Amino acid sequence: MSEPLPATTRRRLSGAARAEQLLDTAEALFAVRGYAETSIEDIARAAGITRPIVYQRLGNKEAAYLAVVERVRRDLEDRVVVAAAARTDPRAQLAAGVDAFLAYLEDQPQRWTLLYGSSTITVGELGERLTDARFATVAMIRSLLAAHAEDGPAIEAFAHLVSGAVEQLGRWWRRHPEVPRAVLVEHALDLLWSGLAPHVRAAVPVESGGRDADGRGTLGP
Repeated sequence: MSEPLPATTRRRLSGAARAEQLLDTAEALFAVRGYAETSIEDIARAAGITRPIVYQRLGNKEAAYLAVVERVRRDLEDRVVVAAAARTDPRAQLAAGVDAFLAYLEDQPQRWTLLYGSSTITVGELGERLTDARFATVAMIRSLLAAHAEDGPAIEAFAHLVSGAVEQLGRWWRRHPEVPRAVLVEHALDLLWSGLAPHVRAAVPVESGGRDADGRGTLGP
């Protein structure tokens, strides 16, 4: 007679892994139901645990929502930075960053909605912290731009313009999904590059078919 098979044991997860799993659950609920319609009880029930465990691992609902949004924002920012860093020409970097942002909307629509949807919270302490996180994204854009231009008020303002313009373009795209992503990137460049080009330092490599800021062959200020 063959020996009985050993009982299957559940693989123990680290505390960090459990927290990530719980964030996954919370993210799915917030994305579908929104902040107002999601409770700690909902998260606990969906995760198959008790409310005290949710409070222990994520804190209250505001803390859980902030943790979810910050994780999604880090993911988006990382993708934009990696895409831009793969290029050296500033126009190509701008195009790659815009494309990465729109690709995130295309590939991760629920996550994009968590960051930019109409139900985004703008009031109270949570609203202030979410606004701070959005400004951190703008600071990331500013640092990318400042690599090719003299940093200052103009570049800071332009970073806000890039952030707002591309965000609104993403909202428009959701209503017009038939428009190819590449076309949207070109539309964004037509508007944004004309404003940025005068601030870009001279003598930088050109990747975009030998064109400069004005399409003439050398990238000048």
